[in-house]
Amino acid sequence: MLIEGLILLLAIFVVGLALFFDYSNGFHDAANVVATIIATGAMSPRSALGLAAIAHFIGPFLFGTAVAQTIGKGIIDISAFDPGQTGISISLVIAALIGAIAWNLITWAWGLPSSSSHALVGGMIGAVLIAYGPDKVLWKGALYVISFLILTPVVGLIFGNLVLKITFRLSRKAPPQISHFFNRVQILSSVALSLSHGSNDAQKTMGIITMSLVILGVFPD
Repeated sequence: MLIEGLILLLAIFVVGLALFFDYSNGFHDAANVVATIIATGAMSPRSALGLAAIAHFIGPFLFGTAVAQTIGKGIIDISAFDPGQTGISISLVIAALIGAIAWNLITWAWGLPSSSSHALVGGMIGAVLIAYGPDKVLWKGALYVISFLILTPVVGLIFGNLVLKITFRLSRKAPPQISHFFNRVQILSSVALSLSHGSNDAQKTMGIITMSLVILGVFPD
């Protein structure tokens, strides 16, 4: 009975920590999503953040759970964890979450637009390397995720530059009223980005919570 009570307390603590990570991710990364529409005056800061919050909330209900599967099963080999070392196994999840939360808070305080995904994946891999060594890391899946984390800014830079050049060329002789059209388009793009960001990042937290409950024996493998 005592063991079951401790497992329940651990489960509540880890779920709460994961939700706090999601909260820190929200106030950290939501600013990135609405930065352009606020800077250009398309929306006021309060309205932009309200719209982004609604879109972030709706996003997870519109898309699948592929990201959650990757975070929960594709980076760390939880099936190889020793059932007799549940304390160590759940400690690495806690360490990964605390590391990611700390980095979110530090970069938020410094005003740096850092990715919460980088912090979470790095925290997971780093904690597992210390606790179990490299054998428990699914390197194929981990490198696949890391490669996209590295490529994303590069792809964004290329496509952003390309779209900007096309936009300049098409609107070079447009009347001043075209700015109203661009303001509306910015709002639509911000909503789309909020929906995808909400879905993607909510699934990361879902994956962490599911992995933790599997380690604690609450869920089957």
